[in-house]
Amino acid sequence: VRKKSSVILAVAFLCTAILGFFHTLTFQGMPGFETAGDMHKSMSFWLISRSIIATTLLGLAFDPEDSEISQMQSYGVLSAGLLATLGWGILVFAFPNLIPLTFIQGAGQTSFKVACETSLIAAHILAAVLFYRHALRFQIDKSAEHLHIDRVPLFLATVLMAMSEVYFSIYAETSDVNVVIGHTFLLFSAIAIYRSMVAVNIHTPYASLAASTNNLAKSAEELKLERQRLSRMIDTAI
Repeated sequence: VRKKSSVILAVAFLCTAILGFFHTLTFQGMPGFETAGDMHKSMSFWLISRSIIATTLLGLAFDPEDSEISQMQSYGVLSAGLLATLGWGILVFAFPNLIPLTFIQGAGQTSFKVACETSLIAAHILAAVLFYRHALRFQIDKSAEHLHIDRVPLFLATVLMAMSEVYFSIYAETSDVNVVIGHTFLLFSAIAIYRSMVAVNIHTPYASLAASTNNLAKSAEELKLERQRLSRMIDTAI
């Protein structure tokens, strides 16, 4: 049994990583992908991957009650995510003309691309507000039985993602410094998400084990003192 949010986040970031890899392969200047049409493919992969993350985080923010799902359901979520990623890949690689143009060589981003980035900014801001409210209202479960997610780093991550999308919506050339700044914000947001999910779940079992060890040591010491006290009482009675 696993927590639903942990499974959905893991699958979403796996799919995003695959689409991000395709985005990198088709970026302008990569061997074999140097035409303006392929730059449109790269931007399409980018928008799809960022939309997956924004939708996932927003859905998680709207559903603070983290229910449990079985291992079979987890595999179902994974399969659905991979199939959707395969479908998006086929669409962008084989039928790029079905997607509104995102980048024009010499002119830069299209209005459609900027509008999509603006929508992503709004989604991240809304998610950040909701995660901030969650952080104030809920205390995360420190039990080591299940993976859990700390909402405070997720709030920081969504804010950083919103800031990164601002820079991705204003660059004119692919070599623009705003692209570098945007990716830097994304790097810090990834670290925040790591802290919210991975680091806290690695630390929790060891912290629980250390606390149990301390409690056992304290109980053993108390038992030793009780045995000594009982021995003295027996000696006094004799």
